[in-house]
Amino acid sequence: LLIIGPAIDLEYAETIFARIKDSKNVCYLPLLKQEELFKRVSQALCTINCSTSEGQSAAILESMALGVPVLARNIGGNQFIESLGTLYNCPDTFCKSFKENCSDAERWLKASHDALNFVKEHHSPAVERDFYINTVNGALQNKINNNRD
Repeated sequence: LLIIGPAIDLEYAETIFARIKDSKNVCYLPLLKQEELFKRVSQALCTINCSTSEGQSAAILESMALGVPVLARNIGGNQFIESLGTLYNCPDTFCKSFKENCSDAERWLKASHDALNFVKEHHSPAVERDFYINTVNGALQNKINNNRD
C-alpha cells in the first residue's frame, strides 16, 4: 500500500505514521512531482479515497483519467462517481467491495475502462475549455453591447 500526499490533519496523520512505521507493506510519500505521481498511480491496482469530508477530489479524477479504478468513501464530494458502484460506507463495505473487485480480473478490467470512459464523458478538458472560453466571450460580448447602449 502506498499512501501519497501531504498530511492535512497532523494529529490523525501521526496516528497513521505510528501504525505503519515498521510495516513492510505500507509506504508513505508526502509529495511527488506530478510526473512521478501519475507514473505511480498508473501502476496501481486501484486508488482508495478514504476522506471523511472533502469536495470533489482531484485525486479521484486523475486516477480515473489514468484508467485506474477508484474505491471511495461515500461522502458528498464523491457522489459524482456513484454510478460506477465503487463507493463504500464503512470499513466492512470497503473490504467487501475490494475483495469482490480484486477477485474478478474481468470485473476489475471493466472498472478500469468504466473509470476512463467516465472521465472522458463527464470531465473532458476540451469540453471544459470550450465552456470557459464561450462563457468569457459571452460576458465580454454582453459588456460591449451594454457599453453601446
